[in-house]
Amino acid sequence: MKEFVLKAVAAPSTFFWASFQLAITNVIIHLGGFVLYLAITQGKSNPLFILISFFVVHFLLIGLHRREPHSAGIFRNLKFYFMHTKNLDGAKGTKYTV
Repeated sequence: MKEFVLKAVAAPSTFFWASFQLAITNVIIHLGGFVLYLAITQGKSNPLFILISFFVVHFLLIGLHRREPHSAGIFRNLKFYFMHTKNLDGAKGTKYTV
């Protein structure tokens, strides 16, 4: 009898051991904050707080990824949970919309 070798094909992509989309979002937000911080202080202050917060948030994302590898998909699908539909036409009567 032939046995099949099953592979895990649904493994999410990672970026430095965290979920790819969440890690890239973290990098973009902290890089923007870093540039904004340097622009406001005109480069005369120590940006160590932003660098430390970047690593702290990234370590939290690694922990979240270990607990739930598909967390980025869960957060991406939250928009459908909070979505509200509106009656766009002013006619009265039964509406069959979701």
